[in-house]
This record gives sequence, structure tokens and C-alpha cells, in this order.
Amino acid sequence: MLNQRNRIGIFLKEAAIEFDKKSNHLLAQYQLTQPQFNLLSCLFVNQDRIIRQVDLEKQFRLSSPTVTRLLHQLESKGFVKRVPNPDDARSKQIVLTSEALSQQAALLDSADQLEKEIRSGLSDSELKSGLTFMQKILKNLEN
Repeated sequence: MLNQRNRIGIFLKEAAIEFDKKSNHLLAQYQLTQPQFNLLSCLFVNQDRIIRQVDLEKQFRLSSPTVTRLLHQLESKGFVKRVPNPDDARSKQIVLTSEALSQQAALLDSADQLEKEIRSGLSDSELKSGLTFMQKILKNLEN
């Protein structure tokens, strides 16, 4: 391997690349990508709430065209549909289909499997410190 200066950004990027590889491998059996699963996961845990496209854009810090594309892909795969928002006729609510609900447990199990792999070998203290570290980095980058 080539010599590099120890830069946090490099390690973060490498971790993100490896995470994407592993998650996309796990999700391939469902014909889903990590970004598509992120939206589904948010919908799974917020089934009791009205979720609009703009909510997903804010949650994942994605542009409107990106979320539009992801939702279109999930619609074409039969995982979500857009229905009138009962609280605002100008917007659409994003809801899970019966197909998505039938695969919810398996999809979330796959996510849990990856989470266990990420946490493997980390003590509770290391995990807590690591999460605090990542939150501080994110806050620094947002400023």
C-alpha cells in the first residue's frame, strides 16, 4: 500500500466505501441498493407517521432529484407508492406496499447483521467514544 498521511477524511472515506460494498452485497438478494434501503428503513420505523418526499430529503441530506430517482426506483420495484397526503392536498405521502411489508423483517435482519459486523470487536466504551467522535466530526463539517 502507498504511504499516506494519517488523515481522518481518508479513513472516513475508506470506511464508507467498505460499508457500501458490504451493504450492497447483502441487499443484492432483494435487488436493492444501500440508498434505496435507507429510504425503506426510514419508512419502516416511521409507519405511524406521514412521510413526504421532502422529509426524506432532509433526513438523508439528499437533493430533490436524487430522492425522486430513488423513490421512482422503489416504486418500480413495488416497494413504495405515493398517495395523497391527508393533511396537505398539495403533497404526496410515501407509503410502503404490501410487498415491502412482507420483506420488512428480512431486510431489517440484514441491516442488523451488518451492524453486528461493524460493532464486532468494539467494547461498549469504544463504541460510545466512536459514536461521539463521529457526531463531533459531522458537526464540525456542518459548520
